[in-house]
Amino acid sequence: MSFIVEHAKQAVTDKQTNVVIFSATAIALYGYDQGMMSLINTNNDYLSTMGLEEESPVVGVIVAVYYLGCAVGAVLFSMLADKLGRKKSIFASLATASLGNLIMFVAGMGMLGKSTEIALGVMLAGRVVMGLGVGGIDAVIPTYSSELSSDDSRGKALAQEFQSNIFGLVMAFGVNLLVTILLGKQNQWAWRIPIIVMQIYPVLLMAVVERLPESPRWFIFHDRQEDAKNALNDIYGDEGKEKLDELLEQHEKEKDVKVGYLDMLTPGHEQFHPTMVTVMCQVNQALTGYGAVSVYGPQIFELLGFSVRNSEYLTLGNYTSYFFLMTLAWLLIDALGRRQLMIQGSIVLSSSFALLAVFGGLAAKSDSIDIPVIIPGIIGTVILFVATGAFGIGWLSTVWLFPTEVFPTTARAQGTAISVIIWGLANFAITFLTPVLFNNLDYFIFLVFAATNAFAGLWTYFYLPETGGRTFDENMDFFKEAGETGTWRVGKVRKGEWKKMLYDDPEGEGALSDSPQDSDIYQSSYLGGEHNIDPSDLPQFTQIWNASFNADEKHWARPLIHTLSSTGRQIVFTASTENRIRTFDAETGQLLNERQVAPPWPMDQAFCTTHVSKTLGIMGTPVIYPEDGNEIAFFYVKSYIENYREPGGAFPPLNSVYYLYGVYLDTLQDLYKYPMIIDGQPSDNDIRKTFLGGLVLQRPALLLLGDVLYAGFGGLCDAFNYTGSVVAVNLATQSTYTWTTQAGNTSLYNDDWTAWHGGGAGGIWQAGMGLSSDGKDVFFTIDNGGGSTATTLDVTPKEGRKPLAVLSETVARITLDEASGAGIKLVDFFRPSDWQTDSGQDIGSGGLAILDNSIFKTMNGKRIGVATSTNPKMYVTEVDNLGGYLQGKDGTDGILQTIALEGEVFGAIGSYPLEGGYIYVNPGNTALSAYAFTQNASSLFSFAGKSSEPNGHWGGAGLPTITSSHGQSGTGIVWATDVQAGLRAFKAVPVNGTLVELPLPKVEGAVKFGRPVFGNRKVFVVDGQGRLIALGKRLK
Repeated sequence: MSFIVEHAKQAVTDKQTNVVIFSATAIALYGYDQGMMSLINTNNDYLSTMGLEEESPVVGVIVAVYYLGCAVGAVLFSMLADKLGRKKSIFASLATASLGNLIMFVAGMGMLGKSTEIALGVMLAGRVVMGLGVGGIDAVIPTYSSELSSDDSRGKALAQEFQSNIFGLVMAFGVNLLVTILLGKQNQWAWRIPIIVMQIYPVLLMAVVERLPESPRWFIFHDRQEDAKNALNDIYGDEGKEKLDELLEQHEKEKDVKVGYLDMLTPGHEQFHPTMVTVMCQVNQALTGYGAVSVYGPQIFELLGFSVRNSEYLTLGNYTSYFFLMTLAWLLIDALGRRQLMIQGSIVLSSSFALLAVFGGLAAKSDSIDIPVIIPGIIGTVILFVATGAFGIGWLSTVWLFPTEVFPTTARAQGTAISVIIWGLANFAITFLTPVLFNNLDYFIFLVFAATNAFAGLWTYFYLPETGGRTFDENMDFFKEAGETGTWRVGKVRKGEWKKMLYDDPEGEGALSDSPQDSDIYQSSYLGGEHNIDPSDLPQFTQIWNASFNADEKHWARPLIHTLSSTGRQIVFTASTENRIRTFDAETGQLLNERQVAPPWPMDQAFCTTHVSKTLGIMGTPVIYPEDGNEIAFFYVKSYIENYREPGGAFPPLNSVYYLYGVYLDTLQDLYKYPMIIDGQPSDNDIRKTFLGGLVLQRPALLLLGDVLYAGFGGLCDAFNYTGSVVAVNLATQSTYTWTTQAGNTSLYNDDWTAWHGGGAGGIWQAGMGLSSDGKDVFFTIDNGGGSTATTLDVTPKEGRKPLAVLSETVARITLDEASGAGIKLVDFFRPSDWQTDSGQDIGSGGLAILDNSIFKTMNGKRIGVATSTNPKMYVTEVDNLGGYLQGKDGTDGILQTIALEGEVFGAIGSYPLEGGYIYVNPGNTALSAYAFTQNASSLFSFAGKSSEPNGHWGGAGLPTITSSHGQSGTGIVWATDVQAGLRAFKAVPVNGTLVELPLPKVEGAVKFGRPVFGNRKVFVVDGQGRLIALGKRLK
């Protein structure tokens, strides 16, 4: 769908949309001129009026002087834009272009046609005057448009505008071809009509320019804050106040910095580097050769062996294809980035021109080598169509975007003007030389363009930073860092951070900087390198926003971060013990939606008033699932139904139930056929054991594996007759499967579920850590309960592949067999040899972390998993052979390694699969510790270092989470929470046995077993007061 159709669907009052449409129409004027001259140059009446032959170099001069006018106009109207405003400068540019067009139209008419010399002089004057106006348009419009676009859509906006540039090109050539066919090449109106038709653009635009908003940045630069406020409110609505604060803060930094053209061209000045990159962008665009293709399109097809008229038809087809392929440019430019498009575009263009040289040569020699000229002609045409599309996608709008993104407000107009000047001079040279090269090199001209495109691609790779998805300030940071580093090579500035986009692919499943679930499915706790947080950023971190909640409301479920495909906005999704769900804007903290999905269960009815809060509601971390582009959050809700199982309420827990909710993230409204009640389902491994939501607590984070959602359930304050359960729901069919940790005749509660047995056993709790998976099966740990003595356990040695029926203090692996109807089956397990009944010192306080097999593996390549216990120990085992019970030598554990720890660990380990590999544990009352991966015969991990300050609470430390900056060595950060110490960050690699702490803004404590989550350049955590805190670098 073209951008014209897209914007037609939006409200006409959308000021940003109106600016894009206006700017696009203005840029179309420039495209119209390119298409207009391509056939005028071959009109016989035009050539005779000017006193020229078709091969005369003056034909190229007439075309080329326009670009000289553009260069001068860029300077003049940029100065006017800074002094009088963007809108007034745009109006003056349009008026000048209109005047120049009229002068061209009357060249050779009446008194102006007395001689060919006068006609030629008038035409040259008209071309220069029109160039002045178009140069102003090309300099001011991109600046104006970018100043009214958001950071993550600047590229799209400008690419849409340049798609209209191609529309102008197609329109001009179409009008030209139509009147040429109708009137012939001997008729003066066949070249005058296409010229005068161009008046549509400036006249229409001058009529509407006053209705558009002035640039708020220009108002602030001229100390007109009230006008800036009104403009921002007009453009952004409720967000206008925040935008104003950002612009004022930026202006304070820039107001004393005066930048002139001479400064920007002086080596050593801070604006010299971005200016030279801007210059080279335009030089390289000219070297692609597409200015020549646009103006001399028919002649190129003639080189491929086509007749004059067929060449004109093919040129129109090429331009039309060009227009539609430009849609890909505005779809990709903010997704893949400017650098990537330009580099890939150069590769395609260089290859295409090399092939065109071959097929152009075959066409020229078709008679002598006895092949039909149509064969190389058709192949060459396809290649030229592809090359034209590659230029449009990779090189047309990107080079114009760059100067609007890297200069401060005080230099932005000058930077764009310099860009236009170089564009004008470079295209003057190319369009002047192209006819000469055509006449002397024939098809060998394509080899010249193949070489120049290769140069453009290589230069871009080494020296052009990626500016997409970054703020103006962040892009200017590149040049500051480059100056401090002493190199212009992008790959050597801050470990190549500017080689990539910050905002990667926000389609469908969300941007890579999202956190749509608890850790990854492996529970490795390494969240990759796409959150764009470097250790060097942390000193600039500040509290960006916070959200407070009801006094008794707790957030045990971790927040989730997701970028909505419908709006491109990154949001924070929260769920609480009061069954309230909310969404916040990740950038601003603005509350977007709020809903209480069901009444929570009061704690006083649970006979348990400690540990949690006054209500029980959503406790386990939800998961976000994209379905057909609709993002859905799934989560378990604890609520109640009056008199559901216990009329009269003598035993209230039996009236408590669990619901599985699915809500759309953008509206928080229920998904069709949701909520589902999860209650009364018989267990697949013992049909006597039905799932009773009133007796259990859903605490572990949810696991989404394909279309199947897994949830673990354990004890509620270690009371009632609970046993652990896993519930799996196929979201596509809503088929439900349950499995219990207590199966068989020797298990608990085979007689009466409602009888009081003093407690339960075999719960799945994991301190809130999610169930893990190897991509097929599901892994978790089972605790030893608290209070019950009714469990009978098999204490004889047992292989893991011959599973037990009654499980306690165990690492378990299950599989779901839907095809045969068997449901959930236990397929492997590990129980420590020193397990202890009813001690609270168990392996169930943290789940199994499955480590990255590309780094962490045994000597024979087996995958490694790690579990912890509050014993306190760390158990290292094979994922595909957990170890069973008493399977080692002399009745020991049959696992890879057991590591004694200093303190009790809840929530398992974190891992870092870079720089050799490390794992981390965060015990209560002791220090965060790191273990290096050694992979030798005696041990896989050895102690590497610990933090200098211990945690301040015995049992509330959260499991470590690790990030990096795009996977670059030296950028790993270990994040850890403690109930008293709050959020802390450390360099991932210990230095001389110490985990070096990094500076962070103070966070007042943390929720028990909490873990931070990450968005784009931000970290979110729930503090000890129950507030949601957002930390990061404040955007400008």
